[in-house]
Amino acid sequence: MADIETRTVTFFSRGDRVVGDLWLPAGPAPDGGFPVILCLQGFGSLRKTSIPAMAKRYAEEGFAALSCDYRGFGDSEGDRGRLDPRRQVEDTRNAITFASVQAEIDANRVGLHGSSFGGGVALSATAQDDRVKCTACSVGVGNGRRWLQSLRRHHEWLEFLVDIERDRIGRVTTGISRRVSPDYVVVLDPASSERQKTLNAQMPERIFEMPLECAQTIIEWSPEDEVARSQPRPGLIISMVNDLVVPDAESESIFRKWPGSKEHTTIPGLQHGDLFTAALPEVLAAAMPFFHRHLG
Repeated sequence: MADIETRTVTFFSRGDRVVGDLWLPAGPAPDGGFPVILCLQGFGSLRKTSIPAMAKRYAEEGFAALSCDYRGFGDSEGDRGRLDPRRQVEDTRNAITFASVQAEIDANRVGLHGSSFGGGVALSATAQDDRVKCTACSVGVGNGRRWLQSLRRHHEWLEFLVDIERDRIGRVTTGISRRVSPDYVVVLDPASSERQKTLNAQMPERIFEMPLECAQTIIEWSPEDEVARSQPRPGLIISMVNDLVVPDAESESIFRKWPGSKEHTTIPGLQHGDLFTAALPEVLAAAMPFFHRHLG
């Protein structure tokens, strides 16, 4: 019996080399090629740490799966640590183009599965690219301002906005944005913070600093409104009741604004850090039939 094939692949996004993994189901491709699901990881994550278990399961079910390090992260080229959602959406759309010209893939059957910050990226990419036929969004970010504000007390939020404004002035007068820890932009709960420390110790290449101007781009980003104005397509929204990093209000708002046929499932009793571990079977139990229905 043939094994699932995994290839390291490269393509270009604005001239920078992007590195990814392409997972292909066992056996020869059917006439027309395999449907493909692009798996989009979260805030500052790398494809090697969060995606393989999900991608492998999709390949076992007959879907090709593609995951990539965004520019500036992991094995990809680009300004290190520049975590700008607009750039990540562009990388995702270029990944769709790359996938569509692979001999084993059916360019007319493309789906997205974005998780956490990658869920917001999936929403924006869906809104901007008619080639996307359906999208699953796991505990996704629907509105950048609402999300970042939800992680802070009111006085902390006001101080954060003042700091961003100072950085805006500094960028104009000096050409430089201050580099900060990602934990300064996304304030984690204690359990998530400890998990990040453990992962960073195991894989030091996950550690990065980001220009503070990226926080401004996130605040100005509302992927749920982009998708609300776009061509209706099937959507699956997955949320977790105890999520302390991306509150359930994000998923609820995305679901309300989704313009096409839509489904919403909630996973109880688990936290954000469980998304690719303990919660993954339940995530896939919802996502797998969704993609079978809409990609065939």
